[in-house]
Formats: sequence, C-alpha cells, structure tokens
Amino acid sequence: MVVALKKIRNVEAKKQSGQQTVPLGNRASMIRSPEDFSNGESDLSNCVGIPHFIFREVSALLQLKGQQGVVDLVDILEIDKNKKVMLAFRFEKGGDLGQLIQSHVSKMKVGGIRGARLGLPLTMATHFAKQLLIGLQNIHNNGWMHRDLKPGNIMISEAVKMKEVVASELNLRAGSGCDIETKINHKEAIEKVQLKIGDFGLSKAMEFPLQPMTKEIMTIYYRAPEVFLDNLTYSACIDLWSAGTIIFEMLTGKIMFRAHTEIGMIFEIFRLKGSPVRPAPSQKVKFDELFDPASQIVESDSQFAAGMPILSDFD
Repeated sequence: MVVALKKIRNVEAKKQSGQQTVPLGNRASMIRSPEDFSNGESDLSNCVGIPHFIFREVSALLQLKGQQGVVDLVDILEIDKNKKVMLAFRFEKGGDLGQLIQSHVSKMKVGGIRGARLGLPLTMATHFAKQLLIGLQNIHNNGWMHRDLKPGNIMISEAVKMKEVVASELNLRAGSGCDIETKINHKEAIEKVQLKIGDFGLSKAMEFPLQPMTKEIMTIYYRAPEVFLDNLTYSACIDLWSAGTIIFEMLTGKIMFRAHTEIGMIFEIFRLKGSPVRPAPSQKVKFDELFDPASQIVESDSQFAAGMPILSDFD
C-alpha cells in the first residue's frame, strides 16, 4: 500500500491506523494510500507488481524532480516486501493553497480589515498565479498532464502571516509608509513563498495523436467543459482551464463554477460563457467560435468588466 495523504511534522512517520514507523531523514509532507483512490483500484492484495496508477505517479514525480513549481519527492520507501510503498515528500510549511484561501476568507468575513478584498491580497495572488503557471508549464514541457489541479493539491513552501500581508498591502495602496524600502520588503516577503503542484495520482503522459482517456478526473469545480461534454480526446488544455478557475478563486475568494452535479456544472459554465454553437464538442474549433463573444461576460457579470482590456490582449 501507499500511506495516506497527511502532513507529518516530525522526522519519522508515526505508527497510526496500521501505518509503520519509517525513518525518513527528512521531514515528510505528503504520504498517499489506496484509500485516496475512488476508482476501485485501491486493493493491492491481488496485484502482481506495481499497480499502473502508482507507477504513473512515481514516473511523473521522478521525471519532474527538481522542476520549479513541483513538489519535491524525497524518497520511495518499501515498508515491507508485500507491496507496501511510501512516497515521502519534502515538508512544505505553508500547508496547501485551499487551506490558505478558506482560512483567509473565513477571517475576512468574520472580522476583516476595513478596505481589504475578500480574496488574497492582489500582490500575493499575482505572484501565486505566476508560480502556478510556471509549475504547470514545466509539467507540460516534460510531457505530462496533471488532470487534478485544485487548490488542495497545491502546496505552499512557507507559512504566510496573512494579517500582516493584508495590512502592508493596504498601507502601500493608501500611500502610508510608502517608501522604497517598505515596497521592497513587502515584495520580498511575498516572493520568498513558492507554490508547488502536488498529487500526481491522476497524471498521465501525453500521447500524440490524442487518444481517448477517462472522464473520471479532477474535482468537478475545476473540471474543463470538454470533459463534461464527453470529449475524451482532451489535451493538456484541461489543466489550463483548472489553473484559470484557481486564479479566479485566489482573486475573489469564491469558487468560479459551483454545482453539485455534472449537469449543474455544465449549466453554470454555459451561463457565464454561453452555450457551444456546434453540436459536436469533439470538433476542433477555435475557442471564440465555440463560445459566444467575451462581451457577454461583461453583460452577465459586471465584476469581469475591469479585466476585459487584459483579456483582449489574448485574442
């Protein structure tokens, strides 16, 4: 088995719930188990060799070792000789991005700083967005699709004191204490925090020409529309869609598309983006032909209006 996804803050993985004590020599941050998989492949008792989903994750992590924006695999440890394996990762002090966003939003709703945004501070959200895209670029350039990007799978290298960051940004925005040294200190405090993409349990090597793949990927909030529409020859672009929804969540503190079912998610996406103008989602068409013009975004939701000049640069 592969040990459960947890954060271990000591040098050894303690014996809990049947887990065995394993000296790591490094602080481990993420460990995974078959219980993390919901596709029926978690029972390893009758497996011969390493199951393909574990082999795929290990292959991706080894190939991406040392890449910026990707979690650091410390070691692959054999617990015993009966298919029990531990993947040990370097400990990331800041937890994951999902925890940071949820904690920040909760505190802002209860008793936030006056004038502060509900989402992450703009300087931090911009830096995190850049880090996320760099990590994703490195994954794609090495021939892999992640297929499960979400805030909970993105680790943060350093603990973040959000109250101090928010107060500092508000002071800079108001011009209070806005000397060069203050600006530099604020920027350096944010830029020392790095994002690292983790959890490669659903990752897959890219194939050309594109081959049909499973649609049972990604948490539905971050799943690309072509997957909902059963276009199973999807490409690495599905990761870009997920990244876009994560960036939106960092900026606003809200999940961009939220529904409890797949059909509900489709309606939410179509409400904002418009319905596809062609019946066959598998046809390769330009994005602006597949959906209604971007101007509809402004009509349906005024919060996007300020970003339209930036979006127009990508036409």
